[in-house]
Amino acid sequence: MNPIKKSLPVLIACVALFFSTYAASPEGDFRMLKEKNGIDLYYRWMVMPEGNKVRQMKAILEINGGTEEVLNLLKDEKRALQWITSAEQFRNLTPVSGPEWVSYIQFAVPWPFADQDCILEYNTEQSTEDVTVINFQSNPEYIGKVDGVSRMKDITGSIVIRPRSDGSSILECYFLSKKASVIPRWITDPIITGSILSLMESLRKELTVG
Repeated sequence: MNPIKKSLPVLIACVALFFSTYAASPEGDFRMLKEKNGIDLYYRWMVMPEGNKVRQMKAILEINGGTEEVLNLLKDEKRALQWITSAEQFRNLTPVSGPEWVSYIQFAVPWPFADQDCILEYNTEQSTEDVTVINFQSNPEYIGKVDGVSRMKDITGSIVIRPRSDGSSILECYFLSKKASVIPRWITDPIITGSILSLMESLRKELTVG
């Protein structure tokens, strides 16, 4: 398996999709970080309530389909294993017919780390006539812990879907590391950047083939 893909669960443990309602203050505008295969990746510095500064990252890409296709993909147990990198298990813990649902994901993590899992609560809202926002947050106490598996906490975020007239959409995802890493940036930056781009590419590909 690609080492960048294998590192994704570790990344998710310290990186959360970010929406503008989170209590952090931006310091400056977004700057272009990297472009790869039609995916634009930006960053800007954020000041957290505790006073520490962390980088917020934003990925923008064009996808096939609109809100319905994205929602169907997020809720599909079988397809999840095709695009969520390193996912070993995925199941929905509640019915998924409405705008709110809960999902469980377990990731395979390379030694010496323990496997990780997370429980995500989703909520869908229409922010304008056209734009849809899919919010989610972790609920680590929703079910009991699995032996030998580390439970992820404090994950929150949103996916913003902006439909276009030709049936495609612009997808915006915001990423924020809530705490400054103790690992040097020259080590973490390639992993974080590569993991985000890999995940976005997998999602776009699955929407295309689906």
